[in-house]
Amino acid sequence: MSRQMRKLAASCLAVLLLVAAPAAAQFNNGSSGIHGNLPPGPLPDATQFVLWNLGTGLLRYCSTYELTPRPDTCTSEVGTAQIPNIPPGGLTSGVYEFDHVNLAASPFFGFLYVIVIPNAYNAPLSILSKNELHFTSVLFYADGLTGAGTASGLQPNVSLAGGRPGPGGFAGGAGGFAGTAATDGNAGFGPGGGGPGTAGAQCDNTWGLNALAPIASTTLTQLVGGSGGGGGASTTTCALGHNNGSAGGGGGGALLLSANTQITFDGNGGYLYVNGGNGGSSLCGCYEGGGGAGGSLKLVAPRMTGFGSATLTGGSSPRLGAASGGVIRVEGDATQLSLSIVGQSTGTLVVSPGPITPAVTPSLRITSIGDQSVRQAPTGNTATPDVSFATPPTGPVAVNLAAANIPLGTSVKVRVTPQVGSFTEVTSDPLMGTVASSTATASVTIPAGYGSITAVASFGCDGTFCALLPAKDRPGAIVEVVASAGTSRAFIVTKEGKRFALGN
Repeated sequence: MSRQMRKLAASCLAVLLLVAAPAAAQFNNGSSGIHGNLPPGPLPDATQFVLWNLGTGLLRYCSTYELTPRPDTCTSEVGTAQIPNIPPGGLTSGVYEFDHVNLAASPFFGFLYVIVIPNAYNAPLSILSKNELHFTSVLFYADGLTGAGTASGLQPNVSLAGGRPGPGGFAGGAGGFAGTAATDGNAGFGPGGGGPGTAGAQCDNTWGLNALAPIASTTLTQLVGGSGGGGGASTTTCALGHNNGSAGGGGGGALLLSANTQITFDGNGGYLYVNGGNGGSSLCGCYEGGGGAGGSLKLVAPRMTGFGSATLTGGSSPRLGAASGGVIRVEGDATQLSLSIVGQSTGTLVVSPGPITPAVTPSLRITSIGDQSVRQAPTGNTATPDVSFATPPTGPVAVNLAAANIPLGTSVKVRVTPQVGSFTEVTSDPLMGTVASSTATASVTIPAGYGSITAVASFGCDGTFCALLPAKDRPGAIVEVVASAGTSRAFIVTKEGKRFALGN
């Protein structure tokens, strides 16, 4: 054998698994229960609308309300309630930590309308329940509003306001104003805000553009709402003499609903709205506002039941049609949830069944190969090998593994794949130590040239994991964890070969 330099690319394994107890007992969304119950007490019988001020925590109970303009007060108010433990100056985080959430329509009405009013910082809204989150015949609005449009008659020389966004979304751009000269509109707010209309000849790019798709990743680790539509330019050549440009629609909100035990939609169902607002219409045409993008919605609970709808549609522009839709993610056992999803954007990820992130994430990695330490984040790139042997090993070398929160006694299959030729596979000794910190070793022979090392661990799919599957897929299923260069993935694999991804 020549003294050719031997190099290999090591792989790291970082997995997202549940290993100790039933999923419902493992999941903790972090709610302290400090804000009590939602609502704090029984609703007055005449309540059909609830206005929730996310800054002050004040709930207004209304028998009648103007749903289209969406004011902050009732047309007819029948009572109020205060969510407890709101800090001085208001709740700025947008995170409400309830003990229990149970919103239900009055027997006198078919639905309960819940309208949220963003706080001064327009933070995304997270509703965390320490126990169950229960909606009975509820329509929940966290959407963007329509941009102001031009009306009949001459308009004052003011810039019409962009539509208000939902919590965590971005406002629409204001319209241009018609003074002695026509002016451009304003771009919509947010990273995907629609471009402004440009003052100029009739119907020549004078309208505001629709907002682009949300930048939020499909995991929705960080909640981000939709961007606002662009405002239209003004005109001085309208038949009426002059006219302001119409404003862009507000972006849809960002909403998280999470319960430690269960999310239930029953009665007439649960309907969740994070739509973008429509662009304002123009009396003279060609000066319309762009539509706001749909927002973000995330549902997380060990179990979800019932039926309803999630609407993430982008707002409509009178000239350009609908703006981009929003993003939705469902994490948990949703096999008993019938959720109609409307208007999501391309690339939306819906996980069902999906992962529940444990408080402590199990992990496994290769710490060393022979006398060579492996970096914490190996790349697996042969151009810059993670481990290099200047002197070729003359016999088998040890691959050392470190694990945390993986059942003791589990063995890992370690595979060595050369750049040319067939792979070889060995099994490590069982993981020993404590559940919090265990180790194992495998002995491998490293062929000449470049190569890679990967690892696979498989265990039986007990109730912890199989609870995420439809009942018919549970018998004979296993959990399989695959580590390869730069990535790691975990799956539930049924005996028929269907694979359900765990983790983000």
